[in-house]
Amino acid sequence: MLSYELTGQTWAIGTKVTMQLELGATNVSLIDGLGTWNNSATDALSLWNQHLERVTFGWVLNSTATKELLDGYNSVFFSNTIFGEGFGDDTLAATVISYDTSDYGTAVEADVVFNISQTFNSYRGALLPGKDDFHRVALHEFGHVLGLAHVYDEPTGQAIMEPIISNLDHLAADDIAGVAFLYGYRITNQTELDGFVVGQPTNFVLSANNNPGSFSAVGLPQGLLLNPTTGIVTGAPLKAGTFLVAVTAHGWPRDVSAIIKIEIAAASITSPTSPDPISVGTFFSYAITAANKPTSFTVTGLPEGIVYNSKTGVISGIPDLSGGFTATVIAHGAQYDAAGTVQFSVTPAYRQTIAQLQTLGTIRTIQDPVRDRLYVLNQRSVSVVDTDSLSIIATIPAGLSGLEISLAPDDTKLWVMDIAGIHSYDLTDFSALADVPKNALQYRQMRAGLNNKLYVTDPPGGPGSYYHGLYQLDATSGTLTPIQIAGPDESNSALIDASPDGKYLYASFVQGVASLNRYDISGDTPVLLTSTSFDSDPNLSEIKVSADGKLVAIKAGGSGSIETVSVIPNTLHGGGVALDSLGFPGDFDFGAGSTGYLNAVTQTGQQVWKLEFVSTATGLPFKIWEIVEGGDAFADHAGKNLFVVRGGSVDIYSLAPPSGGVIPAPKTLLNVSTRSVVGADDQRMIGGFIITGDADKEIAFRALGPSLPLVGAMTDPKISIYDSTGALVATNHNWNQFRDAMITAGLDPFDEHDAGLVATLSPGAYTAVVEAEDGTVAGVGLVELYDLSSDNSGRIANISTRSKVGTGQNVMIGGFIVGGNQVTNVLVRAIGPSLAGSVTGVLLDPVLELHDGKGVQIASNDDWRSNQEAAISATGIAPTDSRESAIRASLQPGAYTAIVRGKNDTTGVALVEIYNLDGTATAPK
Repeated sequence: MLSYELTGQTWAIGTKVTMQLELGATNVSLIDGLGTWNNSATDALSLWNQHLERVTFGWVLNSTATKELLDGYNSVFFSNTIFGEGFGDDTLAATVISYDTSDYGTAVEADVVFNISQTFNSYRGALLPGKDDFHRVALHEFGHVLGLAHVYDEPTGQAIMEPIISNLDHLAADDIAGVAFLYGYRITNQTELDGFVVGQPTNFVLSANNNPGSFSAVGLPQGLLLNPTTGIVTGAPLKAGTFLVAVTAHGWPRDVSAIIKIEIAAASITSPTSPDPISVGTFFSYAITAANKPTSFTVTGLPEGIVYNSKTGVISGIPDLSGGFTATVIAHGAQYDAAGTVQFSVTPAYRQTIAQLQTLGTIRTIQDPVRDRLYVLNQRSVSVVDTDSLSIIATIPAGLSGLEISLAPDDTKLWVMDIAGIHSYDLTDFSALADVPKNALQYRQMRAGLNNKLYVTDPPGGPGSYYHGLYQLDATSGTLTPIQIAGPDESNSALIDASPDGKYLYASFVQGVASLNRYDISGDTPVLLTSTSFDSDPNLSEIKVSADGKLVAIKAGGSGSIETVSVIPNTLHGGGVALDSLGFPGDFDFGAGSTGYLNAVTQTGQQVWKLEFVSTATGLPFKIWEIVEGGDAFADHAGKNLFVVRGGSVDIYSLAPPSGGVIPAPKTLLNVSTRSVVGADDQRMIGGFIITGDADKEIAFRALGPSLPLVGAMTDPKISIYDSTGALVATNHNWNQFRDAMITAGLDPFDEHDAGLVATLSPGAYTAVVEAEDGTVAGVGLVELYDLSSDNSGRIANISTRSKVGTGQNVMIGGFIVGGNQVTNVLVRAIGPSLAGSVTGVLLDPVLELHDGKGVQIASNDDWRSNQEAAISATGIAPTDSRESAIRASLQPGAYTAIVRGKNDTTGVALVEIYNLDGTATAPK
């Protein structure tokens, strides 16, 4: 970007500006060899002349002209004053421009005075100590004569017209651009144009100072036309954006060109940009209108539950979540697009409580892993909430001022800590047991371990200026033993939690870098097992271990009321669900039950809390509620009710079962899902399933992509169901087509672009195809089949899914649920080589793993003949290639996962199949 400044005075076009060089004798040897001051000044004038067109410099050597203001001469001389006025400090020279009093902008005389008291020489290159360069000062002052002012560059040294002399010894691009603007042949109209709008008539005129006879332009925006004779550009632009147009004026003495930047704004939509507020759960409709006769529409950023019709421009639906949403709207017309943003405001519809229990405040709440109870600590007491009868069944004293509670791992006693000490109570009759012997130290946190051991941390004001103490406390003797801390000797945070079985302790510390320490506390002395750094500045506020000990949540404080929570699979404690680390804003709680855990999030600036239910199997949110106020949230063991513990109450909400309370039939597959890479053609995800029996069966299918928390997930999946004749039974690429049925089934997807459908099918064989809506390669997708009528005589006998198997998180993952209350025999197969006759790029050596609902691997197989060969052959559906894998298993009701990967991380198309051997499975053809 060229930069120059103008003084405001210029010479009339055609002027020869003759400089009277009266610099006198040269009393030093000039380093550059020019010999005299006059010669150095002449060289500087010549350098400027190389870039001048409509004025020129001339000069008179050794002139004897007068040296006065307004004497008609442009004098250049040495003096100790500027026409009687003193030079300022460090001033090397000054230029005085005189102008026509009738025309301020026209210069008539310019005199240049060099400060005789300075020590000058003439040279090139870097500045020399004690020797000011006359030549570059002359270049600078003659620039003023031409009408250039000082330019202030950052960094310096980019122009000779900067006010401070620098190592720059020649004219730079900024200087040349300045005189080209003043005296060169050029395009004279503005080179940056804006204010134009797509679809609106506009015009501008090209002009130049070279007596143009015609004009040309390259790169004009579509819709604009140039009149080559007049230089007038007219029309209506058809596309928004920034356009760089090369224009040329053809004239005398030469052609001139320039780049003109044209900014064109998008046409605006004409419908209201701030519709009336919408309420959660209420149907809403809004029509996009624009003046460009739209033929289609694109909308992004809509509220949850709201969709748009790309043909009509109608935005409609039932919003699921409150808040402010900015949607970007584009109306595509035959000639041009119109665009804008629409601000949607969605007001909450709060979930209603079914009961409320009053407490005296809340300091800490814990859930009994065995009994149907919550223990709610306040400063005076512990309220024991029965989650079955929905009542407070006991009140346990909390001493002088309650601080902490913890359950013994054997679930026989409750430890209560107050400012005076630690007490214990029998959980059978709530009677008081022995107190922990007192010592001089007070505690900040407390967790229970095995063998009557407690684990405590220092309170504020403990030893030293930081919370750095971690101790094992013998509850019988009162003996306090320090525990080794990995990392810094002092930490400004020490937060702990214990696994429910009392075998492991988790402690986080911060001293510049945060660490998560894991201890084995099953023996007499704690043993540090691991120490892992996980954040450089987390501002920790809480650490929690899930009820099964397999997930650890670390909460860090943030701005306002929003906090960040990281949920980490605890693979060090008996395996764990293979989830990626999840980050949430808000107050986090693990819930009980088999479906998932909870994340309560407060929205900044509102008394509105989101309760986000997250699946422990997929790591995905599957339900969101809004309540008036937040607090610790716990689901009861049966998954019947949700308990939100606030400052002075326990509010109880009903949890509707996802299946509508249908009692599963025995020995049936209630739900089967497969996650894999979905491609095009042979690499589409193709699932086959068989319904046996004599009754029609209501099923639900979902194809998820956008809601998957994975890199490269599908953005717009489509699912199609075909019967055995190849006839299309049902299809969908946006689940809102089946909104009521999906919501009733409790299967409404998290993202509006996921696909879902509900259909009633007769017994027979069916195929489900998952692909991208536009038919291109799509990414990772998850297909799910649900049995919505599992209480009738029809059975889902088997399901198979064919897709591409990748590596890492892109392996094929098949999940299924065994219903009923009896053991069900299944056969799981991973087929690859035998597909070669019909599919290209098959997986040549599949490896199969079977995991239970807790993520524990219960079986694995590489080549099916290597084990269980006889049992698998007896099913009549053994694989036909010995490199393929199979597992026969007798499974208790529950959730299971089959993982298919390539041996040695190979990839290719494979088929995963789950057969219900008790459901009259049909052998593959």
